[in-house]
Amino acid sequence: MSSCQNAIEKKCNPDILRRISENHQGTSYTSFYLFFSSTFLFTMAGTLLSTGVWCFLVRLPMIHLARGPSRIVILLSGYIFAAGALTLPASCILYREHNVTRGHYTLLPMMIMLCTSTIFLICGATHGIIYRKSHFFSEEFALAQKDEGLLISQQERAALLFGTLPGWINTALTSRDYLNYSSTWDLMQTRLECCGINDASDWTRYPGLPELPQSCYSTSLDEDGKRSVWKTGCLDAIALDLAWITAYMVGLCFMSIPSHILAIVSAGILLQISKRTSISND
Repeated sequence: MSSCQNAIEKKCNPDILRRISENHQGTSYTSFYLFFSSTFLFTMAGTLLSTGVWCFLVRLPMIHLARGPSRIVILLSGYIFAAGALTLPASCILYREHNVTRGHYTLLPMMIMLCTSTIFLICGATHGIIYRKSHFFSEEFALAQKDEGLLISQQERAALLFGTLPGWINTALTSRDYLNYSSTWDLMQTRLECCGINDASDWTRYPGLPELPQSCYSTSLDEDGKRSVWKTGCLDAIALDLAWITAYMVGLCFMSIPSHILAIVSAGILLQISKRTSISND
């Protein structure tokens, strides 16, 4: 009888009840935080994976025709895709952890995945910045105009005229004639809405082409009811597209890095709390 009474008193001890209440409350907060973090990381992983695939596949014709200048697209797409491929399973592990009340033993491999993903993102951002600084900026034009664009400033647009990138692209495109690369040229001209290397007159002077390729014509009609020809040459279109896509992917890397670091630090704190809780309960 006395042992039963002692057990009841022990269960009704205010200190024990308070500890149980605090542990339950802390577990609820931790569960909500893990669920929120896993959802955010899953969204980030989907963004990274889709961006890597989209940047590579949509620009595949440009990569094929201008391999040297467009190599940065392959590099950045690979970094972003690898980071997303590591973030996706890490988010799934984090989602599983929000139902676990003790242990959190899978947080360590998740932290390793996120650390590796962060390294890929840092490498992508670094390569993108180096590429933009070395190809899109000219010292003579550094202070000529103020930045007024979101991704491509007037300074960068004007620097393209004086930099080495257009000449590099021109050499690459000149070595890819239309007769042997017609399907690739058509895809690139349609997607970038350009015609020829410098303009549409390049094809009128090209031997073996009696008329302009159909990909040089836009889908809209002019005042005479005829399809208009793209006025922009593919050299300028590729240069501006490279400036835009590198800026976009570098920005995505910088946006993803803080979220990954926050998740790593938070997972480390939760792991330490979990170890202390398990020791105190034992």
